Amino acid sequence: MHNDPAKYRMLSSVHAGAGQMGFTQLIGRDELNTNFLYLHAGVINAKGGIGHHFHHSLEEMYVLLSGEAQFTVNG
Repeated sequence: MHNDPAKYRMLSSVHAGAGQMGFTQLIGRDELNTNFLYLHAGVINAKGGIGHHFHHSLEEMYVLLSGEAQFTVNG
């Protein structure tokens, strides 16, 4: 798959988070026959973030390729 950051969708206040982020879907939930639902790639700008939210029946994973991030898990 090809990942072109120039084609990322820009979103504001994701889950009521600060700032903007750009992202794209690389793999969708209908493309694999596994429990893996999707794979997104994106950029969260400095002082931006994804707001507090819950996943009650699945896990979510973030992989940082550059920079730093701060996460809160279970409070």
